[in-house]
Amino acid sequence: MKIETKKHLTNNEKIKRKEIKEDIMNSDKSKLLPDESFSEDEKEVFNYIIDNSPTLANIDIFAVNSYVRALSDIKLANEHFEKEGKIVNGKLNPYYRVYNDAFKVTSNLADKLNMTPMARAKHGLKLSNNKDSYDPIKKLMNDNE
Repeated sequence: MKIETKKHLTNNEKIKRKEIKEDIMNSDKSKLLPDESFSEDEKEVFNYIIDNSPTLANIDIFAVNSYVRALSDIKLANEHFEKEGKIVNGKLNPYYRVYNDAFKVTSNLADKLNMTPMARAKHGLKLSNNKDSYDPIKKLMNDNE
């Protein structure tokens, strides 16, 4: 059910949508904990996502953990590209597949977790966009610089 809409709603539909929106925005995130095997950087990214995503619920734990793991895989692949190049012995670096698979996962999950502007707009969510704030995702991806 789309929370925000321009169509005419009955009073019952308006009440139902308001209740759903309040449930989403006030959901208990206490059980949203990072995977125990995560590095400190990965835990920081996980917590950043949880703290800045008002629509997440406890059931989203698996998707968020998968997203963070895929970001780490992208970073690992990029580190190998820097050391070895994208072409190794005349063949595509094996980490290209790791990168490609992880990129697909992050793109898919970012949309499903309302982490893209289009996904948020689609669901009528307005989140702050403070460009000056600390971003651990950027830190994780640029850690080797």
